[in-house]
Amino acid sequence: MAEDNYAKRAKEAFAQGEKKLKPGVFGKMFSNKDDRMDEASELFKQAANFYRLAKDFQNSSAAFVKCAECKPEEAANYFSEAGNVLRKVNTAEAITYYNRAVEIMVSGGRISMAARLRKQIAEIYEADEMLGLAVENYAHAAELYEMDNGDSTANSCHLKVAELSTFESLESNVILKAIKLFEDVADRYLMHTLTRYSAKDCYFKAVLLYLSNDDTIGAENATGKYSLKDPSFETSRENKLIKDILTATRAEDIGSFENILFQFNKITPLDRWKTKVLLKAKSFINRENEEDFS
Repeated sequence: MAEDNYAKRAKEAFAQGEKKLKPGVFGKMFSNKDDRMDEASELFKQAANFYRLAKDFQNSSAAFVKCAECKPEEAANYFSEAGNVLRKVNTAEAITYYNRAVEIMVSGGRISMAARLRKQIAEIYEADEMLGLAVENYAHAAELYEMDNGDSTANSCHLKVAELSTFESLESNVILKAIKLFEDVADRYLMHTLTRYSAKDCYFKAVLLYLSNDDTIGAENATGKYSLKDPSFETSRENKLIKDILTATRAEDIGSFENILFQFNKITPLDRWKTKVLLKAKSFINRENEEDFS
């Protein structure tokens, strides 16, 4: 089988690489250490690629780590490659290598590459629903993107922090931090023609968070403030929804609250995040019989 042949060639290349690292007395006398390291690195790279073709991702990763040890100046790339192949079988260990790569990239001033890899780590944690770790890594990625003038991607990372942190916890302190993030990103969106339309959704989510914090006055004040900043928000379905929700909440009319959301959901489906936040807002009217609005 082809995979067996690749595995055999990988073992041979890896063994040759090990020999280059331990040349013996005569080898040391008649060869240069830097040359031996270069040759060993090439052999380990061959082994890594053959192991990858053989679908032996653990050994492929180990061979890339050997490359990093032979060529410290290229270690970030090799640790990143080790993470890429290992990600198929062991995401936790893959992230360990990604983190080592990020540290080297940052210390070497390769901020853009570090930001992309940090965001990739956050996406892995998000996919595995490890939201706390995802939030930490998206926040770090946002900082790195801002250092590298990657404002657009930084904004998307900030929004991930706001959404994931409040999906995991709707504690008051978490909510207030997320509101600030949504507002800041929305304000930045309004500064550019291409992103102006996206501000409305950020403001909408910020108001929903006020409601989930049992703060109808804050929600009403925020709605007025956002409408002044973004006139399109004033005439939006989202703004009408907020006003109707505020009316139902103050009247303590849970039936009306549910019907308002049911009607809105028929035209604009509410995603998991909005549903969770609105359920929290509803709980301040009636803490029983929490339902989905779909």
